[in-house]
Amino acid sequence: MKKFADTPNAEKILNDNRLKKTAAGLRVLAILASCKNTAVTLPWLVKKTKGLNRATLYGVLRRLEMKKIIYKVFDVDGTPHYALYPADLSGRDPEVFLHFYCSQCRKVYRLPAPDFIAAPFPGEFKTARYMFLMNGICRSCNTI
Repeated sequence: MKKFADTPNAEKILNDNRLKKTAAGLRVLAILASCKNTAVTLPWLVKKTKGLNRATLYGVLRRLEMKKIIYKVFDVDGTPHYALYPADLSGRDPEVFLHFYCSQCRKVYRLPAPDFIAAPFPGEFKTARYMFLMNGICRSCNTI
């Protein structure tokens, strides 16, 4: 499975995943690619995709998530934030995600994944993804 955070070519991403090249899909991928290591909320995406109705946006996000081009992480309030899969996670199993939620500006930042061995689970459990969310004040808000 390919990870695309460092790939600016939205058309190639859609082609590689056998998805239709729609204006909505291309626009959403371009916006998410411009966010680098920040995950964004649906209301933020709605503002950035002016003229795109919510149903279309939901459909694009759902298809991209199903193809594992994007993922969502939930903040401390349960709000989903969307981001492209980071390129450096390809080949890692299970996937490890570390995020930081700033309680002041309410942004979610993706941090470098920790390199650790996960706690063992009983045999009937199979872990596919670890998601960690740290909470505090980001660098930008801390300097104000």
